[in-house]
Amino acid sequence: MLKRSNESLSQLWSDLIHRIDINKTQITYNNLAGDSFESSISDIITQLFSHGSYHRGQVARIIRESGQKPLSTDFIVFARQ
Repeated sequence: MLKRSNESLSQLWSDLIHRIDINKTQITYNNLAGDSFESSISDIITQLFSHGSYHRGQVARIIRESGQKPLSTDFIVFARQ
């Protein structure tokens, strides 16, 4: 089920980036504090993936501090599978 969901999401991302210019298309949004911003889709996608890496690192640190060995969080490890 997870593999099928991932394939579906990959297709949706591919469709999106081929339909529009992600470097020029701007989106206006509000953060949780209510502040308004405008960013390109390209910048939002970069933030999405880099912020996910940040949290995976936090989880790995917590697991390590509890005496366990965390799984690899490197993208390339998953890409090879």
